[in-house]
Amino acid sequence: YFNLYQMFLRIFLFLVILVIINILLFNPFYLKKFIVYGLEKTTEREVSIGKVEIDLNNFSIIIKNIKIFNSKDFKEEFFFTCKKIIVHPAYNTLFKNVVEFQNLSFYEPKINLEINKQFSIKKVDEEIKDNISEAEKSLPSYKPKIYPKKQNDRNIIIKKIFTFNPKANFKYASIYEIKNLGLSDMEIYDIGNTQDSKMHFKEVFKLILLDLYFRIPDFKIKQELKKIYKL
Repeated sequence: YFNLYQMFLRIFLFLVILVIINILLFNPFYLKKFIVYGLEKTTEREVSIGKVEIDLNNFSIIIKNIKIFNSKDFKEEFFFTCKKIIVHPAYNTLFKNVVEFQNLSFYEPKINLEINKQFSIKKVDEEIKDNISEAEKSLPSYKPKIYPKKQNDRNIIIKKIFTFNPKANFKYASIYEIKNLGLSDMEIYDIGNTQDSKMHFKEVFKLILLDLYFRIPDFKIKQELKKIYKL
């Protein structure tokens, strides 16, 4: 009887987990809440999503009108916006240590990069701050933030990333600003934080910064960017 009880208990738990997975993955309302929560925890910023759709024919998730807010220290309301993101997860890896995505496609993404700089007579007293938390790393006084070690760290690998019609707005202190700067369409392979990844997420962002750097027409501003981000 005990073995029979255990068998029925396992079946019951399996069905409960299956129902929860179906609610989260195949109900757009709960899936939207789940994605917003995950992005806010990852970016440490407020996130807004217009709509989430599930394409059962292509086993994909479509995220529309995503907006990642800026902190209040910066002019632009949003740090990142995108008209549409199509996600193809490898569903069989969702509960493994390495979560795999077949591809991510970004349609009309836009980045708003802002650098605030407080000028002073003494150069050592200058403060540089940007909305991607990278500029302050160029200062001699910078101390890296120490994060607590996670016991079960989940890794991610994305087999392909595509960008279509990306753009950028860029503002440097109060002396330079450029709007709707067209960036390169990109196709990048094997991105993530696993041993099998060919490129880390940080390297992808540096690639975007390089693309922005080469397209800025002002030579002096380009030199400042090169110094701040070590391009």
